[in-house]
Amino acid sequence: MTVFNEQPFPRVLFEDVPSAILDSLIDLVPTPVVVTSDDDPHETDFDCVVSFGGSFTHRSRHLHVLSFGAETGVGFTKRTPGRYSKMHREFSTTSRLVTVCPDLPADEARLLRRTVAPFVEPAGDKYFWSSETYIQTDNCGPLIPLISVAPEQYVYAFEWPGDGSHGLRLSLPEETTDHREWFRYFLKRLREVDPVHFPADPDWRTTPEWATNPLLEAVNALAAIEAARETAMTDFDARSTAAEQAIEAEAASAAAGHQRLLTATGTDLEKAVASAFEDLGFTVQEMDETHKDRQGVALEDLRLFNGEPTDWTCLVEVKGWTGGFKSNEVSQVVVRPTTQFVLDEQRVPEKVLLVFNQHRLESPTARPVPAISNPALDLAPLEPFNGAAIDTRDLFRALRDVSSKVVGPDEIRSSIIGTTGLWSWPASPSE
Repeated sequence: MTVFNEQPFPRVLFEDVPSAILDSLIDLVPTPVVVTSDDDPHETDFDCVVSFGGSFTHRSRHLHVLSFGAETGVGFTKRTPGRYSKMHREFSTTSRLVTVCPDLPADEARLLRRTVAPFVEPAGDKYFWSSETYIQTDNCGPLIPLISVAPEQYVYAFEWPGDGSHGLRLSLPEETTDHREWFRYFLKRLREVDPVHFPADPDWRTTPEWATNPLLEAVNALAAIEAARETAMTDFDARSTAAEQAIEAEAASAAAGHQRLLTATGTDLEKAVASAFEDLGFTVQEMDETHKDRQGVALEDLRLFNGEPTDWTCLVEVKGWTGGFKSNEVSQVVVRPTTQFVLDEQRVPEKVLLVFNQHRLESPTARPVPAISNPALDLAPLEPFNGAAIDTRDLFRALRDVSSKVVGPDEIRSSIIGTTGLWSWPASPSE
């Protein structure tokens, strides 16, 4: 049999490839043919497609496909095995999270980290793949996920190994850079899965057999750098994972500790405030159960002592509000609590405090500044008892400064004892 016009392998269709990118690709193969998605080439004459078109699938299933920026394709279905359904990218997420999937070959993972993941716009819409339902890394059928987006791990880029009914398919997003490196990688993979049609290394000029000595030295230098980079990346990934785990552990500890000052209400807030005052050096007594046992009703929540109880005693009322400051509740700390204290102790308390956590469901940054719009008027009932009000944000800031040794607890304690009206931290210059 005599065959005419047979072209050397591999024979590659370049579909809708921008001219600037095309120039960097065609020298890697002996038989390049440039087409658009409107053309109708005889596809069995070819072995591979590099496409910038809208679909990652083509009419001839034997073709291997490297796709950049595809939006549709013939996909898989789990409802009826053996049948296919349409895949598309019509759903999006604004999540900033972009993940290079685990357990990928080192050279592929390196390319994804270098040429894809950093270029996915954090704040933009990210259109991920779906077929009957969202495709996620744990329900992606025959696909091998390469890049996922959002904590839900929606598949953003994937590989679909050939299975006899179609060739190897690699679908990368439009943000991908360094297309030549990806084409080289794809040809290398095809040489492994289809050596008949991809018999030669496209980079034979840089192989040990055919490279000049200076060129080989340069190639080996790059290989050494890449190996060192891979080692460093592995180390940084491990350190980053450890740091993230530490953040999670410390965040849980903070949420159960002093951050309760910013989130809690009721008994939980009372305990957080009591712990805060203890860390500042006050002696603290929780009073709810004591008053219920003695008087049958709750009065002040806490008492603070600075030294012996007979030397200096402060009555403390703790409030947590989902809304703003409630001036009508200020008198609660100076009416029945102080009256009962005078009856029991035959003297007035040295101080009263109202500690409040307002707008507690909102970020502390978004809460009102100043914490009380008219403290001279709203806090007037506290004046006869040397009273003060404390926003829990200021109490939190003071504790953090003590923890970091910016200031000593004695200074904070003295500031609280000596302040009337609205106490704040850091203290204003006039204080």
